[in-house]
Amino acid sequence: MPQGETPNPTMNESPVPKETPQESPSPSPVSQFTNITTERPITTSTPGPSIDNTSSLDSPIPNDEMASMPPSGDSGQSTSRKKQGLLIGVVGFLLLITVGGGIFLATKLGQKAPAKENTTETAETATPTPTIIGAAVSFIEGNVWKTIEENKNALTQGIKIPESTIVETGDDGKITLSFDSGSLLYIGPGSKVTIVNVDPNDMQFTLDRGVVYAFVDSLKTAKFSVVSGTAIISAQGTAFSVEKDYLTGVSVYDSKVTITKAGTETLVEANKRWIEGSTRLITLNTAELETDDFLSWAIQEEIARIGTQTDTTATASAATIGNNSYLSALELLGIEKSDLVKAAFLKTKTGKISTINLVGQKNSDGTVKLSWTPDGLAVSGFKIIWSETTIKPYPGDKKSYTPLFSYEKTVGLVKPGSTWYFRVCEWMGTTCGVYSNELKFSF
Repeated sequence: MPQGETPNPTMNESPVPKETPQESPSPSPVSQFTNITTERPITTSTPGPSIDNTSSLDSPIPNDEMASMPPSGDSGQSTSRKKQGLLIGVVGFLLLITVGGGIFLATKLGQKAPAKENTTETAETATPTPTIIGAAVSFIEGNVWKTIEENKNALTQGIKIPESTIVETGDDGKITLSFDSGSLLYIGPGSKVTIVNVDPNDMQFTLDRGVVYAFVDSLKTAKFSVVSGTAIISAQGTAFSVEKDYLTGVSVYDSKVTITKAGTETLVEANKRWIEGSTRLITLNTAELETDDFLSWAIQEEIARIGTQTDTTATASAATIGNNSYLSALELLGIEKSDLVKAAFLKTKTGKISTINLVGQKNSDGTVKLSWTPDGLAVSGFKIIWSETTIKPYPGDKKSYTPLFSYEKTVGLVKPGSTWYFRVCEWMGTTCGVYSNELKFSF
């Protein structure tokens, strides 16, 4: 260079190589911001006394300092790249934390969601109305009570009572219980029955006193039994009744039952009656059934119910064929409806009653057959009372629960080894009017 010429500062600087464009489709906002802030500011005004830190960058640089400085282009871009890398690393780290935190929270929330749903389901399934497994009260008349866990209350029609319920009927009470298996249990006046089990595989009932009539749907019921004292009556077919006093009596109306007592089994078929302690079976007495207000009512109810389900066609099902057979068996008993029996009775006499003449005989099966002749008409029927002491007024020790619109009746079953006194009275609706003479029998 000729002496005396002022060197051009740019001649000592290396040419700034052009950076190869990155393959990214567009620079990130962070990199753009970094390039702007790290480039040397350009000014065209003459530097003056100013407190701006950039003024020193605009001052002329001496030649000796210029020679010792590295090329400005390499230094600026290297610093810029370092800062850019640092910022990109910081931003990337922050993004990593943000994304990772989001994934972590989403995972936690996803795990909590099913628990909340399960909690809701638990709350919903904990409060529905419980299903009662028991017996439906399809008919009720008079005073009937239920005892559940020692709480005794009046029973009403239309409800369902659970297993272990004790059902008691008053002197005027009767009730029909229906079961999901299709079976029915009629409970007569003065009775006490416990519903032990209603599972069709092993239906069980206990009769402490009174009388029940059972219809068993054998196609849907595997086992149906009534426990009366020490006797277990198991249905082998369709219909039977059980009476419980001091002794137990069983009457079979269709098919058969097996009676187990003291390890001995007795098979009782249709139209037969078994008396506890007796060594022989007796034939059902239709006349006696007609005078039993409860049993004649239950049988007539069954005739009416089954009559709507009969089918005489060749395509009749097994259930219908069974119903046809059952209906025929009940109709062969020839039992008149109770209202017809009463209507016929009311035509037998006229005038008021002043005397009643009673006669009777003791039977070997522990029963007593009584017949009486009044001198007038008992508009509300008669009742029989019997006691272990003489001339004991109504209700005595025992009584017939429903009024009798007839002039004869077999009662019992009387406890062996005892003496009993029997009378008949004109029923006045709430108590006795005229009494008959008294009969004494020892057993």
